[in-house]
Parts: sequence; C-alpha cells; structure tokens
Amino acid sequence: VSLESENFRWLTMLAAVSLPATAQRFFRAFLGDEAGPPPLSRSTVAGGGGNTSSGQFAQVSRLSLADRSATARSPGRTYAAGTPQPARPPSTAPPPSARSRDRREGEKVFGVRGMGITYSEANALGSGLREKNDSGLSDLGRSVVKRMNRLGMTIDIAHCGDRTGLEVIEASEKPITITHAGARGLWNSRRMKTDETLKKMAEKGGVIGVEAAPHTSQVPGKPHTLEAVMAHVEYCVQLIGVDHVGLGPDTLFGDHVGLHSAFAQQLSLAAIRDSGPAYTPVKYVDGMENPGEAMRNAVRWLTKHGYSDTDVAKIAGGNALRVLKETWAK
Repeated sequence: VSLESENFRWLTMLAAVSLPATAQRFFRAFLGDEAGPPPLSRSTVAGGGGNTSSGQFAQVSRLSLADRSATARSPGRTYAAGTPQPARPPSTAPPPSARSRDRREGEKVFGVRGMGITYSEANALGSGLREKNDSGLSDLGRSVVKRMNRLGMTIDIAHCGDRTGLEVIEASEKPITITHAGARGLWNSRRMKTDETLKKMAEKGGVIGVEAAPHTSQVPGKPHTLEAVMAHVEYCVQLIGVDHVGLGPDTLFGDHVGLHSAFAQQLSLAAIRDSGPAYTPVKYVDGMENPGEAMRNAVRWLTKHGYSDTDVAKIAGGNALRVLKETWAK
C-alpha cells in the first residue's frame, strides 16, 4: 500500500480505532471488570454512525475506568453507548479455588503471560529508561504489579528507568525479569542496568537476559561483537551468580542497524545512545547477527571458556524456565 494512497489513510484511521478498542478490552479484563461498554466499532468512525460527536467515539474520553467499573457492577444501568446491561441470575456454582480463579482470570487477558511495565518512554505506570527524570512506579503501576502477580504474568523491567525498575522489584511478590539488557558497570548507558538493580533482581530470584542488539551491550575500546556481549554475561555471573543470568539476544533476521536507523525516533534510540559513551558504529554484531547464530555461538563461547554443562544449561535457558515456572499461573 502506497504511503500516499487513499487506502493507506483509511487503514491508518481504522488502526487508530481498532487498536484502542483492543486495548480497552484487554485492560477491562486485566483490571477485573467482567463487563463494560462495548468497544468502538469501525462503522461509527468511518461514517456509519452518523455524527461522530454523538457516537461511541465521542464517548471514549468521558469514560474512565471507574465509570466502566461502576457500570459493570450496577445491574439495570445503561452504558454510555446506549446499551442496557442484562441482569445476571445468581450463581449456584460452588466458589472456585484461588488457583482456578486466577487461571480463569488469566485466560481473560487474551493469554498474555508476560508484560513490560514501560517501554523507553514514561507511561501511566512508571518511567522508561530514556527519561532523564525518573518519577518511579505510580500508584496505578503498583496495582498492575500486584495484578500481574495474581494472574500469573511475568514482569519485565528491561526498558524501565532505574528508580521505576527498583520499585517494581520491591513491589512484586514474585521474581521479575530483565529480558534484554546488560551491565552498566561495563557500558555506562541508561540502556544497561546498574549493579544495584541487578543485585536486587537476583535477591528476588529473577533473571537477566543479556542482549546483543547493535550498539547496546558494548565494552569501551572494542567493537560490538560476540566478545563484548559475553563480557556482559561474565560480569553479571561474577556480580550476581550464574543462577540469575541468561541470554536475551534481541536479534532479528535482516538489517538490524538499518531498522534502528529507520525507526530511531519512534524507538527513542537517539536519546538512549546519547546517554552513553562514544562508540564506533558497526554494520552488524559479529557472531550475534541473527537468531540463527546468536544462541549457538553464545553456547560455544561458554563451553570454550570453561563453563560446566550445568552452568551452560542454566544460562542458555534453564534460569529463564525456572522464573517462568515461578511466575506463570499453574
């Protein structure tokens, strides 16, 4: 589809409607509301609903989560979109156990089993790592952390700011993950995690996946290659122990550097890179260029450098599986 075509403009409009609608359904389920206003329909915005100022689209800004919750819990009330809520007959089923209830509620969130608290920018839950001023985990963020613990969703703080990440670890009752990052003790960039964060994460039983996306897990004075990535693995093993270190290469097939260049603004890459030391750009991360070679080359490196079979198995996925077993709903 041409970026200049009329079809593209219509697709953009439909995406702007359908994505928020999906998000509404997800968060209604996530926050526990069993009912609420119906999601936006494409026909309403595309012209089928007449005057959009009085249609569903116009109602969205006036519907807070509290409004939805109150509507969902009050039989006989009318939704803001004009749809009456049917009365629910009293249930005669025995009360479910806490485990079965959490499993059922987990299924309502579209099967999502892991979620990052923030991306690089701040949101309503906390501050992302690109932010110079980290305000920490918000009250809503704390509620989300508790809810994720209860639903059996794994928490990720890879893109959280320092304060927000530490407060997520403190608020969580279960281990958390840093799915793709590295050690700031080796490369002083906000994209990497501080020793304090790594230690607190390990104390909670979590795991870090050391990443290998271009120009992330570097070391001073050397190009970004497999050797630099594995230096971050060794640093973390020495700092927090092999039971809390894994691999999170964050690689892809194709031109990863080109992708970063094309979407630098959308991914906040410039702001993140500017927070670190000067570096020599590479066209690709030699030895960790794509998913077909990254993991096997990392395992070869570990074996070559004297890691035992047991420790290699932990770093190559055993530690991550342990955390998933401890955090996912059973």
